[in-house]
Amino acid sequence: MINGLPIRKAAQICHIHRNTTFIWRHKILDALQNVPRNEKLEGIVEADETFFPISYKGNYKKSSFVIPREVRKRGKSIHKRGLSRELVCVPCAIDRSGHSVSKIATFGRVKTKDLHLRYDGKINENATLCTDKMNSYVRFANSNKLNLIQIKSGKSKKGIYHIQHINSYHSSLKRFIRAFNSVASKYLNNYLLWNSWLAVKKGSLWDKVDSLLKSAISTNATIKSRSLSNRPVIPLLN
Repeated sequence: MINGLPIRKAAQICHIHRNTTFIWRHKILDALQNVPRNEKLEGIVEADETFFPISYKGNYKKSSFVIPREVRKRGKSIHKRGLSRELVCVPCAIDRSGHSVSKIATFGRVKTKDLHLRYDGKINENATLCTDKMNSYVRFANSNKLNLIQIKSGKSKKGIYHIQHINSYHSSLKRFIRAFNSVASKYLNNYLLWNSWLAVKKGSLWDKVDSLLKSAISTNATIKSRSLSNRPVIPLLN
């Protein structure tokens, strides 16, 4: 997991079945989701959304699930142009130390209530929030009494304020997700957490292994293998 290896390769190394590997991966990531996090994003915090096509991967084979759209081949673009209900919106925020927050919030364009859902309590009140010109961030910043700097999309800057770190974060996140040949939307939040965890952890390979193991086994969480496949197709409120 520290090396971001695909299921089959990890199964080979661990000498276990690929299905067991998949289940163990998500048991570890579910445990990480439940680790209490007291630290907040601080200093200059950049925020923006990214979008992923809804993936029903693994939901309809050998089950009664009926996919609510025409099946398309992997890698084929979505049917509608622009933002639509075929895309899940993932608000992402990152501070200059590399700590980040990212989780599915809604379909299509983000609203102020979605920002509250994902960021409330996770950004230090003394932080400066840097975003694009979307009005939703104005209302969110006002509600949380955050200093807000808004930048035009692109590479514009206002002194030390810009949104280049969040743009770079989106690029690396998309590369990470692509490496797994598409991720089912019901598991996407776990992969978002995995990517954020890897990005901030420093030290040697074995330092990271030790940290991941300690985080996983010190968390009280009961995850049954059978329940993994029964998760909501789009985990909007989880």
